[in-house]
Amino acid sequence: FTYRVALMRHNAIVMQSIMLVGILAPLWWAWTIRAMPAARACAMAASIMNLTVVLVTRFGNVPINQLVRKWLTEPPPADYLESLYRWTVFNDIRSTAAVFGFLLILIADALLD
Repeated sequence: FTYRVALMRHNAIVMQSIMLVGILAPLWWAWTIRAMPAARACAMAASIMNLTVVLVTRFGNVPINQLVRKWLTEPPPADYLESLYRWTVFNDIRSTAAVFGFLLILIADALLD
């Protein structure tokens, strides 16, 4: 648990900044490629996927992370593995959305060629 909490503390501001760029950059790109509707749609969809990552993180993973922080000062509950499993499910969802968003950017780029 100590490692998880330390990782959360150090990653918080960096990850928030990267997530914001991941939402705004594809939107900006979609704005610049208005002449190619299919590529533009892929860029906008990539931004939506990145927004999904942020929402899943904020409303899925972060509340569980806050519970894990408490476990450093108090014993974890008997069902703590269930919380860690839910965190993993949320992480799988956001990882899938992030990969799909990246693939959409690659597709948009391929459509421009």
